[in-house]
Amino acid sequence: MIQFKPLGKRDIFGIVLPGTIVVFAATYALFGIHSILRLPIDNLLDQQFLLSAVLFVAAYLVGSVLRMYAADDVDKESSEVLKKEYEARVEASKISSFQECRAELSKGNDVDRVPDGFDDWLPRVEEFPYPAWQNRKWQAHNLREPLDFFRDRYGSSMWSKSGTSPKSFFNFCKLAVVNIDGALAEEINISEGLIRFFAGTVIALRISIWLLIASLVVQLALVGALTLASWLGGRLHIDWVSQGFHCALTPVLVLALLWIRRRIVRRYRYVRLLEVETVYHAFYLYSTRLADKTTNEGQEGP
Repeated sequence: MIQFKPLGKRDIFGIVLPGTIVVFAATYALFGIHSILRLPIDNLLDQQFLLSAVLFVAAYLVGSVLRMYAADDVDKESSEVLKKEYEARVEASKISSFQECRAELSKGNDVDRVPDGFDDWLPRVEEFPYPAWQNRKWQAHNLREPLDFFRDRYGSSMWSKSGTSPKSFFNFCKLAVVNIDGALAEEINISEGLIRFFAGTVIALRISIWLLIASLVVQLALVGALTLASWLGGRLHIDWVSQGFHCALTPVLVLALLWIRRRIVRRYRYVRLLEVETVYHAFYLYSTRLADKTTNEGQEGP
């Protein structure tokens, strides 16, 4: 019998749950319109098993699409929000001094002293996978062993002086650790799954908000059209109680989703910083463990 690993279960939920947000929002929007048009869908609603299966498949497909591109987009949005929030309360001249320190750290160099506020500014503006911030954090916490390890062995890959992105090296570190399928790999998988879940949720909330707004506009337009038709001699069949409930609830849902989305976006950058730190530390521990194992095997040899 095929059994899912714990990672497989988390992975499925990380895909389905963001997709479910969009599917629920679309369903709510359609039911709001249905309450006016009274479409003949009663037979479909009676097929509960079929309907549940269709909704699950739809949620999985939507979640899979969101998973493809959401992480970097949400990271940039989170960076912009945090950067504007910080730069609104500091002088432009101070930002210039920050840029000089950042340039040195991006090359993998030591920076003995940084301006006040730099450590609050840098993680807000760095681009994934945040090489300057990782350099600064190791220096600030006096973690010389991992810092020297990456500088000596992978300095040109992690802190590229040619301006190329270090994403390839980050992915290499992740794959090298995941390949051993142990406790370190589990930590990376948990971090990555959390990042993709939050990223998919942010995109799903954005789509859901627009679906709800579009539904409200359509409902109001239909009510207006039917009311006008009744004035011209037509018959008006509107459940005003139900329709009033939908029109009142929809703005409340939109505001709630906007608030949730805003909260996730503000925290997303810090969660992803933790993911990157986990990958680099896991790769360092994996590499040192592998080196120790090789040394021990060499000493035990003939």
